[in-house]
Amino acid sequence: MTNPRDRIPQLDSLRAIACLLVLVAHLESLYGMPKWPPEMGSVGVAIFFALSGFLITRGLISAPIRLFEFYNKRATRILPAYFLLLVVVGLRWYSHELWWCATFAFNFLFVTGARDYFHVQSSDGTSSPVAHLWSLCVEEHYYWVWPLILLVCSRRVATLLLIGIVLATPTIAWAIVVALDTRGVHPDVFAGVVSRITLTQLTALSLGSLFALYEGAMLRSINFGRLRIQPILVAGGAAVFACLAIRQGTISHWWSSSDQQLCYHPTLIHLLGAGLMAVGLCIPTLGRLPFLPYLGRISYGMYLYHLPIYVAYGLAHSGRTELWLTGAMALLTTLGIAALSFHYIEQPIIRWGRRGGSQATAIVPRYGALLAVVLCLACFVTLASQRFRQPLASILNLVPSMPLEQRRQILAPLGAAVGGYRWLGVDHYADILGFRRTTPFPTKTPDRKRIITVGDSFTWGACVNERSTYSAVLEQLLRLRGMSIEVLNGGRAGGQAQDILQTLEDELLKHRPDAIIYAATTTDFLPANVPWEGHTIDEWYIRENQERFEVAVQGMKQLCDQQKIDFYLFAFIQNPSDAETVKIAKLIETLGRKVDANVISVESYLLDNATRDFRIYDPFDDHPNADCHRIHAELLAERLAPP
Repeated sequence: MTNPRDRIPQLDSLRAIACLLVLVAHLESLYGMPKWPPEMGSVGVAIFFALSGFLITRGLISAPIRLFEFYNKRATRILPAYFLLLVVVGLRWYSHELWWCATFAFNFLFVTGARDYFHVQSSDGTSSPVAHLWSLCVEEHYYWVWPLILLVCSRRVATLLLIGIVLATPTIAWAIVVALDTRGVHPDVFAGVVSRITLTQLTALSLGSLFALYEGAMLRSINFGRLRIQPILVAGGAAVFACLAIRQGTISHWWSSSDQQLCYHPTLIHLLGAGLMAVGLCIPTLGRLPFLPYLGRISYGMYLYHLPIYVAYGLAHSGRTELWLTGAMALLTTLGIAALSFHYIEQPIIRWGRRGGSQATAIVPRYGALLAVVLCLACFVTLASQRFRQPLASILNLVPSMPLEQRRQILAPLGAAVGGYRWLGVDHYADILGFRRTTPFPTKTPDRKRIITVGDSFTWGACVNERSTYSAVLEQLLRLRGMSIEVLNGGRAGGQAQDILQTLEDELLKHRPDAIIYAATTTDFLPANVPWEGHTIDEWYIRENQERFEVAVQGMKQLCDQQKIDFYLFAFIQNPSDAETVKIAKLIETLGRKVDANVISVESYLLDNATRDFRIYDPFDDHPNADCHRIHAELLAERLAPP
């Protein structure tokens, strides 16, 4: 059994591990590092939260609670480096976000409709250098309230409150999702809200506090025959196992709804983080590892400074190439600046705040408590401001700013195209039926074979020039091989498999194709006319969706067979580095073969590009880029060209 005043060396190592998880995850998100588990950074933050709950509660209950002393320690530990960062960042990158950070209300502002963690409002198209500070806001809110609860409540009441928070978090997340949905907020925004605001981010902090309240019992070894097991190890191991089991789908028969996933996701991530922290407490070897405990001691600076440093190195721009050396230099710079900050800023201020006997020290506690009250009031004033009380869809920056030249611009009609728009610098024209054309469909000539490609916005060619779509490139490649051929783009943006079947029957077969090529994507399991927002690729595993896809493909094949048209199917996948997407590609091929479709396998593409991501990777779009179109065209040409 440990004394509450004893130092636990492995906690520094756990803090270092949590920080490194976040730093590496943010490198990947910023400029294309190898594909790590998508929850890695979130788990690192959850471990941080659990450690904070454990250490703060442990310190509060080890002696009679003195609020002035507590707030003084927190103020001297957190605020000087924090506000120094805001000042330095503000000199180079000024934004209203800095004021939200200064009042510790930023996590209520930082909810964005963009798919990527970093894409908040920015005037120059880069990521916000303070995007990561949302988690410090959550911790600060906890520091303001939890000591007061411990001061006025018994341990039993505090325990019930902590358990209640853990159990209530999924319900709170569900209520938030319902509230946003009823106000017409885009479903992509739900994840940003649920994974940032304080009400859904208290699970790991609560579990860490519970561990501290019952540290003696949790760390006391119990004999099971020859085994000596600590209850905290069993609890932590069970939490980790449960989270991983749900993640792998072994007990997820009830986990089919995307709303359910969203509501339970914060709790699962925090449960995993708290479980890993609990397991780490039972591994004293962690505290004896070289260099890791030191990284734990400077981890606050590492976390605080890393994203501004990444931005300074130019790693926060979308479309960056894989610059490993730049990433390594950014990481080393982060470690160096964190070490300097720890020794020459943080530690001297902490020692000044804690030394006794001087008149200066006598007033520090008062200032620490006063500052905590002022910041708390500033936070509530910020949240109650007119800006925050406006309709939610307009106050939360749901649509990030983007460079003027990349914004959507309406284009005048051109040729057969009834209109168009420019998006991300690319002109998109469509005819009256929605096909990407500026000329009418040509008349069929007997001396030229005709292929029509069908599919959704991937085939249509969103975000790439018309001449760079796989349809146009395939035509060029086949002609270079001596074939008299034309490839017409019959893709329609937003179409699912059922929509594509209808388009084929109503519009395309009358153009007398010799072959139809269907590019199936990860959205094609949905019913006709259903948009992708709010759905996930996991829904492919629902049998009803698979049957819908099979029936649509079988219908396409039957139409083609009736008119003696060759029918081909392939899986158009833009991110072969994502394991789940690869599984869906293989599932598409399996379902296609099940209905006797002529499947063109993309297995070689998936294997050869297993570490690559061919998405546009702009904060505003993730369609396949021109390289992705070209590679798929080459695959098709190999299959279709005569030997």
